[in-house]
Amino acid sequence: MPTILQPYSALTILSPACLGGEEKDQDRAGWHGHDLVAALADGVTSSPHASIAADLLVKASPILFKGDAKERLGALCDLLHVLRGQAQNDGIDTPSAANPALRKILEEVAREKLAVSHQTTLVAICLRPAKGAVVVDGIFCGDSAFFAFAPEGNLLTSSMGLPTNTAQQEGPQAWLPGIAKPDVVEFGPGDELMARVIGDASQHPDLARETGIPKGSAGNWLVCLPLDRCRDEADLSIKPGKSPRHAVLRPGDLLLVPRYLVSFSDDPGTRRYCRVQYSRNIRTAAGTSCPVSDASFALKGAATAVLPDHFPEGRWTAFHERFERDVHFVLASDGFYGCFRHSRELWTWLEDHQEVLQEESGRLKAMQDLHKRLADTSGDDDISFVWVQPNPSPECGPGSSTIGKGLVHAG
Repeated sequence: MPTILQPYSALTILSPACLGGEEKDQDRAGWHGHDLVAALADGVTSSPHASIAADLLVKASPILFKGDAKERLGALCDLLHVLRGQAQNDGIDTPSAANPALRKILEEVAREKLAVSHQTTLVAICLRPAKGAVVVDGIFCGDSAFFAFAPEGNLLTSSMGLPTNTAQQEGPQAWLPGIAKPDVVEFGPGDELMARVIGDASQHPDLARETGIPKGSAGNWLVCLPLDRCRDEADLSIKPGKSPRHAVLRPGDLLLVPRYLVSFSDDPGTRRYCRVQYSRNIRTAAGTSCPVSDASFALKGAATAVLPDHFPEGRWTAFHERFERDVHFVLASDGFYGCFRHSRELWTWLEDHQEVLQEESGRLKAMQDLHKRLADTSGDDDISFVWVQPNPSPECGPGSSTIGKGLVHAG
């Protein structure tokens, strides 16, 4: 039977913190090579059985992308509630030597903890190679993060720049279907535009400079005039309405679009017209979109959303994006990105340690250094990440499942 070659492979690192002489070990991460799905879950320290919840979500992550995302995530959250109920019914062990008053207090504390057991964050992505690009569907809840980096290290997007569903409901409504003005075109995740090509950005240097396109790469961008929106329903794995619309285009707005997002008709008479796939990397001269800056990790909230408890409140996000095939994707726990000041520093560390992370002794030393850096700043924590990298050629071999690969005991 011939080997199925995959266009991506991944490095998975799990490095538990050592607190008070015991490993914390609440993170889980994995790469499902057959499905091209990466997932990372950070179990909540104060929640009993959090590592079980994290392990379940990572192992089950491919099913999130085989149907309606909300329904499937809701089913996994229901399962976590079932496990919570079982844990509450299993009884509570207290020291037999303790006096009755102390045992009662210990039992009450244990019951309160079990009422919030099996809590975890989650970030998961599914890659679907397309013609000249890769489509990424993603889901996240909490402070575990997703980053997409260009090969030269520029941050293309991150989950830290995406609103949660709650924010979508409370934010500006101008982009929502049925509310937009008649003379505007809505453009968001899963959409395609019909547009007229005016030229490439190298022919419009002032426009390229205004929208932050480097002079040397201006020829890789097309200047387009949006005409109308169209959508291919069959191509959507996340249904319309699950993600916010990021742009409202008005008459006269110009788009600067990376060439890989544009497709042309085979008819030579219509070569001035194209279809544009939505991407957050598209820039507009009107300023409704802008280049993504490095994500800062300096400000970190004290509370974060977790599954299963915050799923009913909509405090999770599904997103749909398209990138060039050579883009790198990183899923990171807050323990990993908390070692750095910003995303540029995180990427530089990955590049500098790419080779040493492949072998055990080098990996151990690198993670020990990160734990020390984290302990000296915000306090030690589990450190985990999945680095999904494009294979340079089909001959690189199959993408295999690597759940737990790269486990490092750095305490």
